[in-house]
Amino acid sequence: MTVIYWTCFHQEGQIMPVTTQWDNPEQTVVYQQYSGHWGVAEVHQALDQLKALTNPQGPVTLLVDISTAQNMPSNLLSAAGRMNTIFKERVKAIVVIGANRYIVTVARLFTVAMPWLGASMKFANTVEEARSALSVKQPS
Repeated sequence: MTVIYWTCFHQEGQIMPVTTQWDNPEQTVVYQQYSGHWGVAEVHQALDQLKALTNPQGPVTLLVDISTAQNMPSNLLSAAGRMNTIFKERVKAIVVIGANRYIVTVARLFTVAMPWLGASMKFANTVEEARSALSVKQPS
């Protein structure tokens, strides 16, 4: 299983890992986890990770786990254009894990910029619930 770890340092000196890895042996599902405090810079790094991991794979399902994230940047929509470009090329469905109501609302705003994503975006409370909904095998 390929795992890519990027470590980002924030102004407060806190480390925020963004982890990207295959979630199943067939390499059709990518699991991406955000932890702690994060910002738009980490979103761009996560997009780079996704590109590196899925090249030259076909479209994948992306599990975005924000259940341990402590915030959501107010300027997240500024990354929508790049997200649209990369997601449209490489992602067929997204499941956001651990989203509160605010995050669900913002995620739905992304479907205005990315209408093709609307029907492909789902929400789950846990990783297990997301995998079950997708009938994805547990990682070995």
